[in-house]
Amino acid sequence: MTSIRDQNERERIARNGQQIYEQLAATQLQPEDDGKFIAIDVNSGAFEVDAVDFAATERLLRRQPNARMWLGRVGRKAAYRLGARLVHKEPK
Repeated sequence: MTSIRDQNERERIARNGQQIYEQLAATQLQPEDDGKFIAIDVNSGAFEVDAVDFAATERLLRRQPNARMWLGRVGRKAAYRLGARLVHKEPK
């Protein structure tokens, strides 16, 4: 069972990660970063961007070994999409 303290920490990481991401998107991210993963240390603001999620997180952890990490995808609402996607096909 998740404790309230753990839940509060997760909410803090999500809130701070989103705020830092929005600032970075407005100031430092480039159009060519669209669709790439972004790993952010919510304590320091350090970040890494890569097309591969593992590469971004590992580079960030090498720089910030104690990172409290938020992972997103540049230009997307979420890093990952779960479930099926409906595709409308025109009848032949």
